[in-house]
Amino acid sequence: MHLTKSKEARTVRDWESVEEESHLAISSGADSSPQIYALKAEASLNLGKHQEAYTIIQKGPNYDTNLCIQFLGATGCSDLLTTKAQVYMAASRFEEAVAAAQCAAKLDPTEEAKATAERALALASPRLEGNQLFKSLRFSDALKVYTEGLQHQALNSVLLCNRHQRTCQQIV
Repeated sequence: MHLTKSKEARTVRDWESVEEESHLAISSGADSSPQIYALKAEASLNLGKHQEAYTIIQKGPNYDTNLCIQFLGATGCSDLLTTKAQVYMAASRFEEAVAAAQCAAKLDPTEEAKATAERALALASPRLEGNQLFKSLRFSDALKVYTEGLQHQALNSVLLCNRHQRTCQQIV
């Protein structure tokens, strides 16, 4: 019942209700359902509670992809992985976000899954490239790359921090 209510609330983007219903579902014993944890994490993410969303994903059950497909089907597993990728991006866990998003897009290439995979790569690439440029003492180039990455997620703490640190290094 709570899973159904959570899904209905998600459809109308009522994140407070999704959060409440998913919490009730977990409290009622549905604590082995990755869908419930994904719904709760997605609600937290949309309510601006990024660290909480990451904690929820970490606490939820973590099934092997093949087992997940058996339980949820390719589409359900893709939805779960897409949510995980979005949470990982918000938590600046770029490599995990890329892996989850690419797997989701392979399982069920919906527009949301493909867009999430593209966004994850767009965030991961500038960080890796910027770090390599920084290690090569090419501070101004690293700064440009981090700044370009922020076009995909303007408030990404890792890219902002790296850009700030690299600016300070360039001044020194």
